Amino acid sequence: MNSPRYPDLEIYVQSLDLDRITGALEALFAIDIWTERKNTRSTNITTAAGRADIIVSAEAYQDYSSVWLKTNVTEFDTDFDFAEAISQTLPDLIRCSQGSWDDQTSDQEALWFWFENGQHGLSRWD
Repeated sequence: MNSPRYPDLEIYVQSLDLDRITGALEALFAIDIWTERKNTRSTNITTAAGRADIIVSAEAYQDYSSVWLKTNVTEFDTDFDFAEAISQTLPDLIRCSQGSWDDQTSDQEALWFWFENGQHGLSRWD
């Protein structure tokens, strides 16, 4: 994908299994020890570009967990790139936005990228 580099990354995984999601993240990044509070886990990742907080919350929306990297210190330029990479490890449906948030478009109206079973496309959230 050819887009400007995002300052942070966020994807949504259709799973509430924090063990599976954090395990997939551990396969991608050098990760510190996870801290857990309620339905949320957080830690730091370390890359050649620096350290950043990563938060995985099973309270995002319905049966989706959010994965938010607060500062993009990864090799991934966009949410699309991050979602595509983690979809190679996770069997779950993964969604991400097409770009930065637009206050004029509701989440239900916007088209989202989806990834599942080695394929991807665009669809509405519903």
